Order: sequence, then C-alpha cells, then structure tokens
Amino acid sequence: MKKLLILLAIFVSACGYRFAGVDFASGEAKYKFYVSEIKNSYFESDYLSLLSDEVNDFFSKYGMLAEQNKADYIIKFDLISAKTESSITSVSNQAVASDINIKIKIYVSDQNSRVVYEKVKSKSESFNLTENISGNIQNRDDAFRKGVKNLLLDFKYEFEKR
Repeated sequence: MKKLLILLAIFVSACGYRFAGVDFASGEAKYKFYVSEIKNSYFESDYLSLLSDEVNDFFSKYGMLAEQNKADYIIKFDLISAKTESSITSVSNQAVASDINIKIKIYVSDQNSRVVYEKVKSKSESFNLTENISGNIQNRDDAFRKGVKNLLLDFKYEFEKR
C-alpha cells in the first residue's frame, strides 16, 4: 500500500501538480510557525475557544506548528468579528438560513520581530436554522469552524506564494 501511495505521488507530481506547502525531500512543511497569541476583540466570548482549537488543529495538521525557538515565524491571531445575518427566509417570513461573516487579523513576524505579514482575512459561511435553539448554536459553531479552516487555508497558500 505504501509503495502504491509513493507511485501515485510521483505520477501526480510528474503531471505538473505540486502539493502546496510540502517539500517531499524532507517531508516537512515549507514554514514552521509558533502561535504566540490568539485573542478575541469581538464581544462574543464563545468564539475564542473555537478559534484557538481550529488554529492549533490546522497548524498541527499541516506540520506547521513549532516551538518558539525552532519556528521560522511567530504568528498572532485577532478575531475582529463573527457577525451573523439571516440570508434566506421562508414563505412565512421566518429565517431558515443564516450566514456567519468572520474577520480575523493575522500578524506574522520573523524571529527578529520584523513584521512580514499583517492582513485582515474574511470568510463567510452559511448554516441552517431550525426550531431547535441548541441545534442552531451547533450549526453556527460548525459554520464558524469551517470558515476559520478555509480562512487559514487561504492564508497558508497566500503566505507560501509571497
């Protein structure tokens, strides 16, 4: 099975496809980051733990997380907003879907504290509304997580291209 995966990776890369952020010679991510701060400047406190979990999961998943002294860059996140607004209403004028609009400011500095990247990234995700309030909160939180993942993926590709 392992040989098949290696052959598949060689075949795909021979076709011109490059696996973003992965250097096959070393099996490592292109850059390592130390997450020094994750803060919530938005008034709703529920989102801080969700953001923290998603950031740490994302950077771990891509092998981009490192201790401070071994990282290429120091990164900070600031949740600016996570606003919800109803987007679709039923015939009876009741909301059946909503959007969550996420804005996060990302600061990246090198080991010499020189800022190399500072940008507000935004993402919008939709979620369904039902008559179940706890279900609606779960749907909103899932949409927030998905939005953060997509926002971080956009950051990763943008940062690697620069």
